[in-house]
Amino acid sequence: MGNNMNQVFAWLLIGVATLLVSISVACHRRSGIEAIRAAKLSGPPCRDGFVSVEPLPDVPIRLTILEAVCATPHEAKVRFIAENTGNVAINKFEIGGIDSYDREVTGRKGVNVLGILKPHESMTDKVESGLLGDGDAAVMTSYQLTVFSITYDDGRTWSHAAPKPQPPYLRTPSNGRGSTASTRTRASRITAPRS
Repeated sequence: MGNNMNQVFAWLLIGVATLLVSISVACHRRSGIEAIRAAKLSGPPCRDGFVSVEPLPDVPIRLTILEAVCATPHEAKVRFIAENTGNVAINKFEIGGIDSYDREVTGRKGVNVLGILKPHESMTDKVESGLLGDGDAAVMTSYQLTVFSITYDDGRTWSHAAPKPQPPYLRTPSNGRGSTASTRTRASRITAPRS
């Protein structure tokens, strides 16, 4: 009888140890995700409506803005969650922004190339957008977070077409500053894998 009690006690001890390890791993994983989400970007928040997400209903990546800061009038920093809402794993994807300025500009920055995202998995990251070089005089008027490209696990690819050029610089008599409307639209294309 003593031998049976020792076996029962050993199995009970193994079960409790397994449960404690599982709880510890789950808590550590959750705290890691929470730490990323809690890590604040530096700078004042962007004004309401300044940063948005481009609606792409046929793209299996859902973008959610966690935080947006605008430290200067020429840039935006956005912390976001990217979630694969599809049923196919993604091997690589690019997240960036469609930014508009009060005049024509060149030398933009701000596309992140991110890695693997399994179906129904999400990750948190950030992207910064702004101007390189002497674009300090231009003022950013809006920023739209978007998906630029996707490479699926099965070899298919999806990408935005090149944006249309900005319209010519327009003078607005009401405020005396230039205003360039953001008419950059993007079409998508899907490419099958090469055999």
